Amino acid sequence: MKKYKFFVTSALSVVLLLASCNSTEDSNPVKEETTGSVNEQTNTQNSANDRADTEVDDTVQETTPSNPTIQYEKNGEQQEVETTMTKSPEQDYEIALAQGFSVEGEEPGRDMLVYDENDQYSMRIEVFAKDETNNYEELAQQTENSVAITAPEGQYTMYELEPLLASHKDILNAAGYVVTYTEEDDQVVTVIFEKESKIVRLTIFDTTAAELTDAFLQMGFTIQ
Repeated sequence: MKKYKFFVTSALSVVLLLASCNSTEDSNPVKEETTGSVNEQTNTQNSANDRADTEVDDTVQETTPSNPTIQYEKNGEQQEVETTMTKSPEQDYEIALAQGFSVEGEEPGRDMLVYDENDQYSMRIEVFAKDETNNYEELAQQTENSVAITAPEGQYTMYELEPLLASHKDILNAAGYVVTYTEEDDQVVTVIFEKESKIVRLTIFDTTAAELTDAFLQMGFTIQ
């Protein structure tokens, strides 16, 4: 038994000695392979992180809503304000709504955009889908006829739109009419315009003193 134990112990010692020698001889290659593997894993992980960051950045850019600014003239001064794209409560459209104004449903097929400080100043919005029953020429003629009927003694003038339309290339056709009520200093501006898929009619209730018509129109022209 002692001989057996001695033999096993000796054999084990030889095996351990050989293993120690082999371990000493192979230690550097193993370290190099391990280092290379770690570097490869690190590079792979960094590349994956870079791709993830890029994908996240792209997603943020795609989903971040834009807040366009509009410029309008009030009392002879140019104003520039940020807007928020806002859905109509009654109709199928969105509008760039400036701070200080609100849009609310008036009745089916009509909304009112009002000046928060004084709702005496407002703009009625009617949006028509372009189809067989709605075409620009007929609606423009109906609009002018309605203006002529409601104007005092049928007196109205054309509203100059060319300067305003210069920055709205998506508007295909447009016409505007203005009626002034001299006793009350009120004026009503009616504008109808055509875009690729919509026809929009705006009726603005303003005064010559307030001069909010330009602001209303600049918001109205963003309807999409």
